[in-house]
Amino acid sequence: METNGLFPSTLGGYRPGKDTWCNAAVFAYDAYEGFQMGMETAAAAIDLQDAYNNVSYTLLMQLLMDMQVETRLVKWIAAALFERTLSMRCGSWASQPQQVLMSLPQGSPLSPVLFNVYTVGVTSTQRVGVGRTMSYADDILVYRMGKDRNEIASALQCELNRIGDWCNEFKANVNPAKASLA
Repeated sequence: METNGLFPSTLGGYRPGKDTWCNAAVFAYDAYEGFQMGMETAAAAIDLQDAYNNVSYTLLMQLLMDMQVETRLVKWIAAALFERTLSMRCGSWASQPQQVLMSLPQGSPLSPVLFNVYTVGVTSTQRVGVGRTMSYADDILVYRMGKDRNEIASALQCELNRIGDWCNEFKANVNPAKASLA
């Protein structure tokens, strides 16, 4: 996916050259440059609640196929996700295995890559205003810049509405306790 350029530069997290600080550095640079040109910056920080636990396998498989990932690899990923079971053990007692129907496996090296595939739509299309929409795993930063506060607010709201539509389609929830506006 990296070699085929399927991820936009604004999609951070678990990618070569996309350390945690990269998005912060880009934001700081853009805000500083805007300030030098007499612009103001408005930003919204969003956290997706229980992000790995709410990934829809059906939507994820469709995204992989839309990205033209090899069919055999998509089938392998589907088998790894759809055929997972878990059971609990306490001493010599063990529960019956139960199929896991949602969530990306915590700790799996494949999960961050699959989550990037799942959230690529958040950062891949940015419609209105000067600024960016960037993500790092389940954290999203949206900012818009300009000289007119009403235009900045309108552009920021438009982008937040687009992200809200994405959340509705992809069964993601924003964690209001971790969201902020500046």
